[in-house]
Amino acid sequence: RTLGGCRVVGGGGEILVCRENRGLPEPISVRPGLRLTWDRRFSIAFGENFPETLSKNRENDPAGLRLAGLGERGWSDIVQIRPELRTGPVPGPARVSLPAVFDGSGVLSVPHLNYRRPESRGFSGDRDLPSMPGGGDEWAEIRFCPPNTLSSVGFFLNNGPGILSH
Repeated sequence: RTLGGCRVVGGGGEILVCRENRGLPEPISVRPGLRLTWDRRFSIAFGENFPETLSKNRENDPAGLRLAGLGERGWSDIVQIRPELRTGPVPGPARVSLPAVFDGSGVLSVPHLNYRRPESRGFSGDRDLPSMPGGGDEWAEIRFCPPNTLSSVGFFLNNGPGILSH
């Protein structure tokens, strides 16, 4: 069910409220130093070295880099590369509306999933991927800060198996 732009998912005695997948912002071009509030939910600042931190070989044209919602296709693409993301800390229904950076080859980076496309750093495989605490070098800052919350106490995602994950 949906309510006021939110998706309400229940099962097993748990309820998850997340953003609906429709009505995400149109893709926007990104550049070094860009600061913005994306989708009224995320405060984002790109690092001054962006996009060099994403592509050491500079094959990606910085003008072609864009910020958009991950979407179903983006999700499908990244789990082909990193199947372990299916059991990650972000619940299934919330994944497709996460902010992601895309280039002409597809998804380049999704900080909330600790994902960076391997070839974007010259790595050959999943095991070589660097960890991205706080979003990685290219994301100087990315914070979830919705204007209206269900509770004034906030929340956190536990990395354990007890959270809703599809």
